[in-house]
Amino acid sequence: MGKFPAMPLEVVQAMKSRAPYAISPSRIYDLHHSILSKGDLMGTDDSEKAKIHSVYNLLKLPHEYHASHANIPTREEALKELIEREGYENVRDWYLGIQFKNPPFLFPEKGEL
Repeated sequence: MGKFPAMPLEVVQAMKSRAPYAISPSRIYDLHHSILSKGDLMGTDDSEKAKIHSVYNLLKLPHEYHASHANIPTREEALKELIEREGYENVRDWYLGIQFKNPPFLFPEKGEL
């Protein structure tokens, strides 16, 4: 345990087809863990940590956004975006399938956001 597993190439490839959260002036994008951060999975097994690298948790953000946390979507904003993009049931099932030591939040009921 310790380090997080690397992001699988198939996830990186799948994200290429996803629309960006916002348009980048430089056309350079970063994949951002948006609903769950690495800190949310600290203390879990490596197999659980690997689940952070999912299309259900990643947003394609303009590289420029990482210069300031003010530009990064909040967890709630990201959750809304990912539910719209990937479907409520898919995102919910991914989240509920993670064996947390302490879940960082209660997944909202459909229509709560």
